[in-house]
Amino acid sequence: MHECFKQEIEFDKWEWVDEQRPTRQSNTYDCGPFTCADIVSLAETGSPSTMTQDDMGQWRAIILEELRGLEPRVIGKRARVSDLPPDDHEVIVID
Repeated sequence: MHECFKQEIEFDKWEWVDEQRPTRQSNTYDCGPFTCADIVSLAETGSPSTMTQDDMGQWRAIILEELRGLEPRVIGKRARVSDLPPDDHEVIVID
């Protein structure tokens, strides 16, 4: 976590913040993007996001762009040789 936020995260100082806002999600498949939006907003501002269902199309595109920009890694025992990146990439295997 320190690498992502450039600061130590003091989880023991966190407290539950009950939401007092209207329902934002109007479908059955955007719970992940809404969760990601809240995580990013909480890390940046200390408050849950204000995104609505209308923001989700663009937000999903931003998430996808960020994921595509990550370096490839293979994790876990089920990796096949064909799944491995070229030799010039770091590979992390967790037993």
